[in-house]
Amino acid sequence: MQQDGKEEIILGKDSPEVYINPANEKLKHFRWTGSGENGPDSEKVPGMVRFEVLRLDNSQTYFSFPVRTKDNVVIDLKLMIFYEISNLENLIKNTHDPMCEFYNKLQATITSRIAEKNFDDFKQDT
Repeated sequence: MQQDGKEEIILGKDSPEVYINPANEKLKHFRWTGSGENGPDSEKVPGMVRFEVLRLDNSQTYFSFPVRTKDNVVIDLKLMIFYEISNLENLIKNTHDPMCEFYNKLQATITSRIAEKNFDDFKQDT
């Protein structure tokens, strides 16, 4: 598909191509530590995972985890999170796995806030 929305057939291609606005894309060179050829149980190799383009469009993700209220009721919390990466350098400046730290912080904050409430208070507040 072209920038103006018109479809263009490209002969010789096995898969469709999608136009991505270059203003929402930054070219960066990443080399992250990853597993070797034998899968996740093999030795970690620095620079094994490499990619060059990271899209910076607004994104959404689904996240689910159990939480326990003050009166010992377990709730399976399901979230849909909308986010946008506005500054790539700040995102990766002090961490090797920024998205993991994002989810860990989110889960810890929500879990600690719900743990302070009784189930009835939780229902009333939501």
